[in-house]
Amino acid sequence: MTAEAAPLITRIIELETPDGPMPCYEAFPDGSGNRRGMIVIQEAFGVNNHIQEIARRLAAQGYHAVAPPSSIERGATRPSLTTASTKSRSTSWH
Repeated sequence: MTAEAAPLITRIIELETPDGPMPCYEAFPDGSGNRRGMIVIQEAFGVNNHIQEIARRLAAQGYHAVAPPSSIERGATRPSLTTASTKSRSTSWH
């Protein structure tokens, strides 16, 4: 018998910056309690499916993981979670 994985919360959050809101992918275990945090640094292709999967793996191990883009243009639109998780490797967030 295998243990079931704890449910995860995944979403796009916006952090306020002097240049405007910055969308970040966030993943963490469902439930309350203190957690260690991890910042997941993007690769050359941005916060793509691979980077999001790394954040989810860390969350499955009990971490609160956030993957911010390395830069964001002023006035960029906020991607939805569905859009962000289905973009191809060659597509940026903005």
